[in-house]
Amino acid sequence: MLAAATPAAIAFVALVTFVAGVTNGVAGFGFAVIGTMAFATVVDPATAVVFMIVPILAVNVSLVNDLSRRELRACSTRFRPLIAAGLPILLVSAWALFRPPEAVGLGYLLGWGLAAYLGWTLMSHSPRRGRRADPSISTRLRPITSEAAVSIPNPPNTSFTAKRYSSWPT
Repeated sequence: MLAAATPAAIAFVALVTFVAGVTNGVAGFGFAVIGTMAFATVVDPATAVVFMIVPILAVNVSLVNDLSRRELRACSTRFRPLIAAGLPILLVSAWALFRPPEAVGLGYLLGWGLAAYLGWTLMSHSPRRGRRADPSISTRLRPITSEAAVSIPNPPNTSFTAKRYSSWPT
């Protein structure tokens, strides 16, 4: 167990964090999975989860620090309706899931689980429609719009595809 900050313990933490980060950079996922699994071999799982939350939180805070006040205000304005809609749904469904009555059935768990998923989805996805983003804000803050598909200089000919497959039996 990593009770003291010995040089071997510090090297182990650094190595696991490095390997998990490299895996995340190469594969696009796996930082929390690999890091938590490796840390759980030497500490209890609750401490391993905390070890992995700290680097993720630090990276996210550093990304928010890179935004100007204007960009941060634009993000919060864009996400405010989704958070306002999803947060109450998520809170009520989480309360129902974590404080169930004595005898619950599969329908109860599926229903409240679906409600929790809906609330989380509303809060975690960016809006695709609505007001256009300010063009002076960097491209990483703008939502993907359908204008990208319309502005293709030479769109592909879809009439060939429609003619080719129109004779298929239905």
